[in-house]
Parts: sequence; structure tokens; C-alpha cells
Amino acid sequence: MIPIPVVVCVVGGWCVVYLTDTLLKSSSSVKNGYESWLSSNGLALSPFHIRWQTGLFNRLFAWCARLNPHFLFLW
Repeated sequence: MIPIPVVVCVVGGWCVVYLTDTLLKSSSSVKNGYESWLSSNGLALSPFHIRWQTGLFNRLFAWCARLNPHFLFLW
């Protein structure tokens, strides 16, 4: 069973991250810079979800596909 203080810390930490994101997006002075920084780094935040898109592992997947194309199909 997960201890209650761990759950409170995780939920509280996420609330701080999400509220900070919301405040930065609603501020007229830093909104454009913040949103361009998010998009240039491939980041997107939504409730209880952080999405990070990168092309960092493309070469690794291409190499694995050459070794065993069926494995990449299953992936």
C-alpha cells in the first residue's frame, strides 16, 4: 500500500507545476517567451500529464529496425 504522505507530496508537487504553468501562460509579459520555449523543447503540460517529444532516439530505432524489422513492427 502506498503511504499517504507520498501521495500528498506527488499530488502537491504536480499542483505546483501545473499552477506555475497556468500562471506563466496567462501572464501577458512572459506568455510568448514561455510558450515558444515549451514548443522549442517539445514540452506540453496538461493535468497529470507531461509530454516530451524528441528525435533523440530515432537513430537507435532505425538501427534496431535494420536488425529485426519484425520487432519494430511489434513495438
